[in-house]
Amino acid sequence: MLISWEFQPAGDIIEYYGVTESLLSHGGINLTQEDYQNLVNTFNEGYFSDPRYFMAGRGAERFSAHFIGYSVLAVPTRALLELIGSDPKKALGFTNLLIFSASLLFIMLKYLKNTAPKLILLLTAFTSPLIFFLTWPGPDLLVLSLLLISLFAFWNKECLFAAILSVIASWHSQPLIIVAGINVMFLLFHSRHPELACPPNWRDSESIFSRFRFKSGMIKKTIPILIVLAFLAAIPYVYNLYFFGVLSPWSIFEDGWT
Repeated sequence: MLISWEFQPAGDIIEYYGVTESLLSHGGINLTQEDYQNLVNTFNEGYFSDPRYFMAGRGAERFSAHFIGYSVLAVPTRALLELIGSDPKKALGFTNLLIFSASLLFIMLKYLKNTAPKLILLLTAFTSPLIFFLTWPGPDLLVLSLLLISLFAFWNKECLFAAILSVIASWHSQPLIIVAGINVMFLLFHSRHPELACPPNWRDSESIFSRFRFKSGMIKKTIPILIVLAFLAAIPYVYNLYFFGVLSPWSIFEDGWT
């Protein structure tokens, strides 16, 4: 699929791929004239005159309106493809494959002990609609992979790890911060009642509601965790504030485009 995949230079890919150009070209994330000249041969020139792509920001320079985390992950793959003389435009597709494969491997090594569940996971993953996201040049598969690991962590009583993963996933999909909030809620619950399951038994309403009482010791123990999670969640907003002066660049567009 990836070998025969044809690069479609359209939409948000201009920023996801464009940031890799900037990072490899001059080590920054701002779009320079040299970056423009290199990219305009691949992308329609009209994208660069569209103010919604590579928005004008700090110092009158242009930056990606999309958070750069996914692009940073794609840089090593693109560098390797260029080194071996392959098409660098397939970097995002191969990055997706590496992310997805690494996520499945992590789940199998950490959470699945027997061969049968591992085979079921692989069969389900590579025959499901998720496989079509391999060639989708965006962070969707990264987000889905983080959420998948988060789900396994959640059901294995690793609520903090699940919360961290869902927060990182929200960098490219801000509404997912709600999922992180749910994980934090269960983290607080489990820190209060470690003898109970995390997640708790839904049939035992007492274990969920009446036993959930905050104590001073519990609050002191969880405050540092909440601070770290809040710091992680704030990273894309700090990026937006620093480069564009707003919490979300989408709020600038009059037509509500996202």
